[in-house]
Amino acid sequence: ASAEDSAASVASQRVDLCLMTRVERRKWKKKRKKIVSGSMEGTRDDYINIYGANATASVKVRAGYFKKRRSLNEWNIQELVLWTLGQVVSPKWIFVKNKPLLSKVFLIPIDGMTMEAYKQHRSSLPFLSGLAVKSIDQEAASSTSTESFFCGGVAFSANKNSEFDRLSVLNSLLNCKKKCLKEAQAQYSAKNNNDGPAIKKQRTEQKGSCEKSCGNNESLNDANIDPELPSAEFYLLSRHELESNNFPLHENPECEDFTVLPSPAKETDEGKGKVRLFGVDCEMVSTAEGFELARVTIVDEDHKVVYDELAKPENAITNYNTKFSGITKEMLDPIKKTLKDVQHEIGNLLTQHDILVGHSLENDLKALKLIHMRVLDTSLLYPHARGPPFKLALRVIVQKFLGRAIQVPSQNEGANGGHDSVEDAVAALELAQLKIANGPRFGIGSPTCFELFKILLSHRRSVGIFAKPKAVQRFAHPSSVHAIQCDSDAEVLRKAASSAEHSSIDLSVCHLTSFMDPPSNEKLQALDQGMKELYRRAPRNTLFIITMGQGPMWQVKPLVLEQISIHRNPKKQWTISKDQQLKAAREKAKAGVACFIVKQEAQGKLPRSEDHKEP
Repeated sequence: ASAEDSAASVASQRVDLCLMTRVERRKWKKKRKKIVSGSMEGTRDDYINIYGANATASVKVRAGYFKKRRSLNEWNIQELVLWTLGQVVSPKWIFVKNKPLLSKVFLIPIDGMTMEAYKQHRSSLPFLSGLAVKSIDQEAASSTSTESFFCGGVAFSANKNSEFDRLSVLNSLLNCKKKCLKEAQAQYSAKNNNDGPAIKKQRTEQKGSCEKSCGNNESLNDANIDPELPSAEFYLLSRHELESNNFPLHENPECEDFTVLPSPAKETDEGKGKVRLFGVDCEMVSTAEGFELARVTIVDEDHKVVYDELAKPENAITNYNTKFSGITKEMLDPIKKTLKDVQHEIGNLLTQHDILVGHSLENDLKALKLIHMRVLDTSLLYPHARGPPFKLALRVIVQKFLGRAIQVPSQNEGANGGHDSVEDAVAALELAQLKIANGPRFGIGSPTCFELFKILLSHRRSVGIFAKPKAVQRFAHPSSVHAIQCDSDAEVLRKAASSAEHSSIDLSVCHLTSFMDPPSNEKLQALDQGMKELYRRAPRNTLFIITMGQGPMWQVKPLVLEQISIHRNPKKQWTISKDQQLKAAREKAKAGVACFIVKQEAQGKLPRSEDHKEP
C-alpha cells in the first residue's frame, strides 16, 4: 500500500501542460527533447515527468572498453560510485541510462569468492547469477575477449590485495588515488564550463534538489554505534594476525617449553574492567643456539620502569651485538640470574589480562619464551606504506609521530652506542597510547589517497558501512558515517535489507568475509537468499555493485616469506621457477568478478521468473 501511495504522489507531481503558459510549454518541450536525446541530464523529477512514476534506470557494461583491457580495478568501481553520487565525468566502461532516477547504491565486496570459485559454484547462486547477466551487453561481449566477460560478470582484479591484511581490498575500494580523482574532477569541470547557460542552470537546479533531498536523511535507530573512539582492546592482534606475524603460539612445536602468564586474581569492584598496558623491550645476544635474552625492560602506563633486569644466557655467547643491544661482556659476567628466574619474576608482576606493547613484539616474546595473546605491536599499528611484510623501524615512527630522536649513540650513555631498552619500551608505549587517543585511521593514511566516504559526505551524501567490528572501526570515520557492526555475513545482509527499506543512506557498503575459507553449499545458499531478501526490500532504481574475488592471499604468504629470507641470505638463490610460481599464485588469488545490477521492480517485488532465467 505504501508503494502504491508513493507512486500516486509522484504521479501527481507530473507536469500538466494545460496549466502552463505558451512560453512555459515551449521551454518544457525543448528541455524534454534534450533530455530524451541525451544532450541534457535532467533531475529526478524531470525523468518522472517524462517517463512516468514507474520510470527506471538501467546499466550496460560497454564491451568495447575491454578490447585493450582485461579487467576492472578499484578506481573503476570508485568512478562509478562517484559519478552516481558525486561529481565526476561518466565512466567510459559502463552506460547508465536515466542516472538521476537511481535512489541508492549498495557496494558489496564478497572477499574470498574468487573467479574460479564463482565459476565452480555458480549453480548454487541462481538468484545472483541470474541478475548479473542483465548488466552485460551479451551481443557485444561475444565479439570481445572471453577473459573479460563470463558468467554474467566482468573480470575484476584488486591491485592492492595483500597476503598479510584481510581488509586490504576493502581499504583500496574505500580510498581513491588523488591522481585519478583530480583528473576525473578536472574533466568534469572542463565539461561543465563548456555547457550552455540552460544546461548550467539545469545543473544548479539538480544540485539544489540533491542537497534538499539529502538534508532529510534518517538515522538508523538501533544500528549506530557509539561515535567514541575504540578502547585499547580493539587494537589487540587477532589470532590470524598472531599467526601471520610469527608470534609464539601453543600449537607451534617450537614453543613446547614456553611459559604463560598467570590468570588474574579475583578482581575487586574498584579494579573490575580496568585494562593495564605495559611497554616491553628485550635485548638479545648471539649464542651457539641462536639469539638469547640478555636484558628485559617493562614500563607501566605512566612510563615508569617497573622491571629492568639482565639475564645470563644458558649457552656460550658468540657475539654480544653491542652495536645494537648495548650489552657488553663486563655487564653480563657478574650476572647469575637466568631466563627461568626472569619468567618467574615477570609472572609475579603481570597477568594474562594485561596488554603487552612493543615493536615487532614477537621477537621479544620468543626471547622471553613467553606465550601471550593480548598484545599491541607498533610495527602493525603504524604500517609501512608498501604494506606487509615491510615494517618501519621504531626510530622512524618515533621521529615522525613523537617528534624526537631515539637510538642515537651519543644519547645512550653507558650503552656503548647500542639501543636502550628503557627508551625503546617507553617509545613503543607512547606510540600505542597516541594511536588509541586518535583512532584507528591515525598513522595509516596514505598521502596519495582521498577517503571515498569523506568525498561523498562533502557532496552532502549519506554513507554507511555494514561489516564486522574491525572493519567498522577502521573505516567508519568521520563520525557522520553510519556504522553498523555485525557478527556474521547473514547479519550484514539482514541489517542492510532493513536499512534499504527504512533509511535514506545513499551509499551502503556491505562487507562479506565468510568465503575466505573454501565455500560450502550452506554458505552459498545463505548468500543467495540474503541477496534475494536485500533485493526484494530495496526500492526501485537501487544500484547494486558486487565485487567478488580477493581470495585467501595468506596462501601466498609462505612463498613471500621464502623470497624475503633468500634475498637476505646471499648463499641462497631465488629461482625463476619460484618467481613464476609466486606470480601465478598472486594472480589467481586476485582474479575476481564484478556485477552491476539496477532493480527495476517496485519495493517488495522480485523479478518475474521468465526474466530471471539464465541464458
